[in-house]
Amino acid sequence: IRLSLVGSEMCIRDRSGTVDYMSVTIYNTSDRYSGTLVEFQFDFWTMELCFDAVSCDEIYDTVVKAFKGVYYNRRIRVIE
Repeated sequence: IRLSLVGSEMCIRDRSGTVDYMSVTIYNTSDRYSGTLVEFQFDFWTMELCFDAVSCDEIYDTVVKAFKGVYYNRRIRVIE
């Protein structure tokens, strides 16, 4: 996933370690403990993209656009 946000450094971590399900937290790397930028999960079988926490609409839109770009021939279901 490529995120293009001006003025923010980010770190993407895949916590799940499984093949068919991904859980991601993106932190602001200037101080990981002061703020999560976004937390989401993606289920490769159901094609569900589920958001737990989003700090701004730009990040949400970027993540959704990235998944829809990769899986353009399949319908992605976004859950907020």
